[in-house]
Amino acid sequence: MKKRWPALFVRVMVSGLSLLVLAVLLGRLSPVPSVWIRGPAAFALVKVVGDIVVLALFRQAVVLFVEDLFWELVAFVVLGFLAAGLIALTAGLIGGPVQPYFPALVVYFVYLVAESRQVGRAERE
Repeated sequence: MKKRWPALFVRVMVSGLSLLVLAVLLGRLSPVPSVWIRGPAAFALVKVVGDIVVLALFRQAVVLFVEDLFWELVAFVVLGFLAAGLIALTAGLIGGPVQPYFPALVVYFVYLVAESRQVGRAERE
C-alpha cells in the first residue's frame, strides 16, 4: 500500500501542473472559452495526463484493455459536462466566475484513491 502513494502523489501533481498550463493557455485566448468547453477539457486532460505519467514514469500498464481506457475517458468528459453545468449555475448565483480546474483535480484525486484501494484489495486476495 505504501508503495502506491508516491505514484499517486506524482500523478496528482503532474496532472495539476497540466491544468495550470491549460488555464494559462485558455486565459490567453481573446474571448475566453465557455465553461462548457473548459470543464470537459479540464476533466479529460487530467485523466489523460495521469495515465501518461503512470505509463512513462512508473512503467505500469494503466488498463488491461483499450476499451477500459476509452470508457474511463468518456466518464471523465461526462463528469466535466456535469461540472460545467454546476459551475454555470454557481456562477449565476454568486455573480462571478468559477473555474473548473480545481474540481477536476479533486475528482481525479478521489478516483485515484478509489482505484488504489481497489488494487490493494485485489493484492490481498
